[in-house]
Formats: sequence, structure tokens, C-alpha cells
Amino acid sequence: RVRRALNYAVDKAALARVLLRGHGLPASQPGPAIAFGHDPGLAPYPYDPARARQLLAEAGYPDGFALAAEVQPNAFPADGLIYQAATHYLRQVGVDVTLRTITFPQYLRNLQRNSFAGDAFGTAWNSAPYNDATRPMELFSCGRRQPFFCDRALTAQLERVKRILPEDERRRAMQALARAYQEAAPALFLVEQIDLYAYQPGLEGVVIETEPSPAVGLAG
Repeated sequence: RVRRALNYAVDKAALARVLLRGHGLPASQPGPAIAFGHDPGLAPYPYDPARARQLLAEAGYPDGFALAAEVQPNAFPADGLIYQAATHYLRQVGVDVTLRTITFPQYLRNLQRNSFAGDAFGTAWNSAPYNDATRPMELFSCGRRQPFFCDRALTAQLERVKRILPEDERRRAMQALARAYQEAAPALFLVEQIDLYAYQPGLEGVVIETEPSPAVGLAG
């Protein structure tokens, strides 16, 4: 209930519209829109601070609580601003967030060891390089050596999906799993990020392959 409350507390559409200037999307599930297995019919958590407060009260936090989140700004476009804006929204429902900046090497070490010092951390549900939503699902599963989120039912469902070979059947199964992940709310889903490319106007023959942009969120 607390994790779902955090998702209701943040206006993700505003983050995508303002801070990403309309180029990003509110994140609704583990895989971004371009990834295989993404469910286009699954809407993001709506912005509903009243519902967020209700869930917090039901979970035993009627006055909110303090939360320390470790983030690494400048990893993705506008991510520092996105984390600050999310902090503002969360404080409106009583969650007093403190952002702590860490470096990328610190993030990788903490991710491998599950040794984050805070209550939450910023991360990407990244489906690159093979553009399949099972990759970010694996990150949030019991399959990791040191898992930071372990729902055995979700992990068992994920293992079944990974063994399905027919494409249409696999897509349907992955979309059902995406809905289960959204319901479990293992993270505060924020936005689907954007990738930026630049090259000289006179340079010919440039072909940019379409790659999946990660969905960014706060996990804890």
C-alpha cells in the first residue's frame, strides 16, 4: 500500500510534459513503450494525492514518514530535476524525502551487493540491449544474487514467461506480467526517458538504430 501510495502521489504526466518538454511519457510498467512485451493498454497510476494519503493511513502512516533516496543526477536528461519534482510531490502527502547524491561506481557497487544506505534509490528499468521487457523485470526479481525486491510469485511467473517461444503467446504473457508488476508497485514509476543524439549537419550516412529508452523510477 505504501508503494502504491507513492505512485499515486506524483504527477508523472507533468514531469514528462514540463521537464522532458513533451518528449517523454509517464511510466506505467517495467518495459518502455518500444520494448517487446509492453502493454499499451496499461495506463500509468493517475495523479491522486487523496488516494495516496488514504493508502498511507491504511498502512499505518497517517502522518507520513521520512525517506532517504540515493540518486545519481546527470545519468539521463533532466533526471536531477525529475527527482527534485518527485520529492516535492511526495512531501505534499507527508513523505519527507531527502535526496542523497551518489556516483555511478557507488550505484553499481550498491546494486550488485544490495548495499544502498538509504531507503530508496533512483534506477532505470532498462530493456537495452535486446529490447525485451524481461530484462528490467529480472532486475526486480528474486533471481538476483542479492535481490532488493523479491516477490516469489512474480519471479515464478517471469521464469515461465522466459520459456515461451511463440511470439504472440510470449507477448500476451509478458503483458499480463507487466500488469502484475504494476499492481505490486516494486518502484515509484516516474517517466520513460529520452535519448539524445547529435552530429554535424554535414555528416552523411548517419543511421541511428531505434533503441529502447529506459523507464526511470525510485526503488526501495
